[in-house]
Parts: sequence; C-alpha cells; structure tokens
Amino acid sequence: MIKVIIVDDEQHCIDRLKSLFLTKFAEKLKLVGIASSVLSAYDLIVQEMPDLIFLDVQLNELTGFDLLSKFDKLSFDVIFTTAYEKYAVKAFKFSVLAP
Repeated sequence: MIKVIIVDDEQHCIDRLKSLFLTKFAEKLKLVGIASSVLSAYDLIVQEMPDLIFLDVQLNELTGFDLLSKFDKLSFDVIFTTAYEKYAVKAFKFSVLAP
C-alpha cells in the first residue's frame, strides 16, 4: 500500500485529486493526510512518512518548493499539481536535481 499525502490550499483541488487518483486506485493508495500550508505539511510528512505527495506549487504565501527545501533528502516521491505554467520548468528541474 502506497501512503499518500495531499498538500493543497484549495478544497476543490483536493476533492479532484481524491476522485481522480485515490478513488480509482483505492486498493493501492492510502490517503494518510491532507495539509493546506507548508508548516502543516512538514509536520504531517514527518509524522506519517508518506511514500508519495501530491504537492500544489503555490500554497498561500509560500510554495511547495519552500516545503521541499526543508528536507535534507526526500524519502518520498512528489507529483506536482499546479495551475501555474510558470512553475513547470522549476518543478522539472527540482525533480531532476532531487536525490
């Protein structure tokens, strides 16, 4: 079972992710938490130790990149979710550079 966390600050996006991925793959994915800010996401990740995070790039005044930079090494995979094209290149670069 793959432990999943959703990090997003918009409820309709959370609902969409749940319906698209978690319902379709319920036998393989287990939602262990939802966070709407960088601080709450960090605490949840440390507590739950997920395998996968659906991560919105823009989270209120901070970004998903701010969250990821709090970790020396990522022990989980990340699927970036965003409506902002300007973050796509940075997300790709981060994914390539992440250990």
